[in-house]
Amino acid sequence: MTSEEPPTSKLPTAEPKTSEEAKDDVSGGSKGDDAISAVREGAVEAFEEAVCSVRKQHAPQKGNVAERPLSEADFVGVHTLFTKIYTSQPVRALLLAQGALDRLRTESAGATWTKQMTGWFFNDAGAACRVVGNLRQALEYYEASLSIDRATGDQHGQAATLGNLGNVYQALGELPRAI
Repeated sequence: MTSEEPPTSKLPTAEPKTSEEAKDDVSGGSKGDDAISAVREGAVEAFEEAVCSVRKQHAPQKGNVAERPLSEADFVGVHTLFTKIYTSQPVRALLLAQGALDRLRTESAGATWTKQMTGWFFNDAGAACRVVGNLRQALEYYEASLSIDRATGDQHGQAATLGNLGNVYQALGELPRAI
């Protein structure tokens, strides 16, 4: 196992897809593309709303909850919320995962816990993409998650991500890669 970050050129980005990339989607329709477009428009806002909600529920404190710096507990709370809604509200869940990834890259990058948490949210984004039918994008997120899980030695994360990759390859009809 290595402690290096995965190359940023291989990580999924929040950049819009080209028309050719959109044609390559397995979704067979606009449902997956519409969901991805929605993510790009409001991910950070959805994440911030979720953080405020999590803070109010789990650690009520005096003062403006939005002004406190982000903590590991905030991200764990948003991840927990994600796991509760990703099958019934996949677009909102994808917004949360994308927002978390954005905030992990910018404001919380120096903390020691952020690398493993980034792997979690790449896996979360892959799950939401799978639910909306954007299987190729799900694979990209899962590959990014697996790279981080391996780099951090997160065996639980590796097992979960490998299972998710297998499920997507099976759905794509690529059974040899699913094994």
